[in-house]
Amino acid sequence: MNPTSPNCAAVPDAFPILNFGSMPESEFADLAIRFRQHRSIKLALDWFLQESSAFSPRDVIAQDEYSHDVLFPYHHGYWISYECT
Repeated sequence: MNPTSPNCAAVPDAFPILNFGSMPESEFADLAIRFRQHRSIKLALDWFLQESSAFSPRDVIAQDEYSHDVLFPYHHGYWISYECT
């Protein structure tokens, strides 16, 4: 992940937020601002469930014994993935 990539929003003191789904830049920028506040998966879950029950996690994929991807459906066929360790 290259933080200088055009697909990466600058997130000081946090993790990179990447737009691999070609989401329109204006919508992605708004989400990146919100996601900067998610310092844990619990904060992400709280935000998604507050937004809509349709945004509840759909799947958790184990990458290995310590790392997991948590997948959330989003508007217009986009998916949001949180990498958790």
